[in-house]
Amino acid sequence: GRGTTFAFQVIGAPWIDPDALLRKLRDAGSEVEEALAGVEVTTTEFTPHAPSDGKYDGVLLRGVRFRVKDRASYDPTKLAVALFVSLHSLYSDSLRIRPTRFDQLAAGPELRLAIDSGRTAPEIWGRWSDALAQFQQRRAKYLLY
Repeated sequence: GRGTTFAFQVIGAPWIDPDALLRKLRDAGSEVEEALAGVEVTTTEFTPHAPSDGKYDGVLLRGVRFRVKDRASYDPTKLAVALFVSLHSLYSDSLRIRPTRFDQLAAGPELRLAIDSGRTAPEIWGRWSDALAQFQQRRAKYLLY
């Protein structure tokens, strides 16, 4: 509708083949389809200038662009897991994850270790389903409608 803005995120690196990454994400089949729900994914090129992480300043990067089209069906956590699994699968020699920082952002080492061990995205987020259901049950009694 009018006045609606859509969030987007771009990721890239010199070693990423955006077409291969896009195929990997799309060809994972129905098991990963829910990770892409509500999101348009396209290939892109860009040149970062003074990036906050200091990487690839002024270097032309190839990558993918994620544009949120439907916030109700978009699940950023599932998309991030599917993206990391795909990147690890395609570029395990080039992808560098700093364990301390990654584990801090992911609330522990479990996600990093699952990615490193080659688990699929649905295997990873499937392990959260029981804990999430228990939390939602506990939370429900405190919600006011």
